[in-house]
Amino acid sequence: MKKLNKLGLSQFECKRIMSVYDLEEVDEIIDQINKLKETDAFKKLEKACRRLVNFVREMQNN
Repeated sequence: MKKLNKLGLSQFECKRIMSVYDLEEVDEIIDQINKLKETDAFKKLEKACRRLVNFVREMQNN
């Protein structure tokens, strides 16, 4: 759970994730996230997600 906390997740979110996935799966997911953070792909993914959220908000307002 310490690794999940380092990613910025709350205790509630950590417990919820740990109830769904086993420890090995969580470790693998965290390793993949950390690898993405080291590359430019993470920034591109983050930017694409923001654009998608903005697009959905605009659609809801119209």
